[in-house]
Amino acid sequence: MNRRRFACLALAALLAAPLAARPAAATDDAVAFLTDLYARYQGPDAPGLPLDEAATRRLFAPPLAALILKDAAQSAAQGEPGRLNGDPFVNAQDWQIDRVDIAVAPKGADRAEGTVAFRNQDRPERLRLDLARGVGGWQIAEIHYLTADDPAFATLSRLLAAE
Repeated sequence: MNRRRFACLALAALLAAPLAARPAAATDDAVAFLTDLYARYQGPDAPGLPLDEAATRRLFAPPLAALILKDAAQSAAQGEPGRLNGDPFVNAQDWQIDRVDIAVAPKGADRAEGTVAFRNQDRPERLRLDLARGVGGWQIAEIHYLTADDPAFATLSRLLAAE
């Protein structure tokens, strides 16, 4: 009887181990997502990420992607700059970034919160990115500009939805 009980407990521990490790693995995946994204902004002449339709749909959760694409379509139709008149990942039109500090905290099984800090042309910048796990991996549900000059536009969705 003791052998059977031991075998059942051992099997239960083996089955539970992946579940216990899931939050850390999810956080690691989110760190990798943000690290890859911000690697495109570091160093001299870093190209950043062009936000064409495919990249926008891949990187942003559907509600935020829809706002970005709507802003791009309206600005193209009017021949004017859109509300998103800069790069949302660095909160600027130009950048010279040498080092990016990234931290991620899990906020549930399919949600996380990333904090990104860097200096852009000697100006400190901090952003908080709300992340959601989509079908293809992590996506950005919101960007909070923690060092925004205008608190009325302290999130990407507020900036895009402003009238």
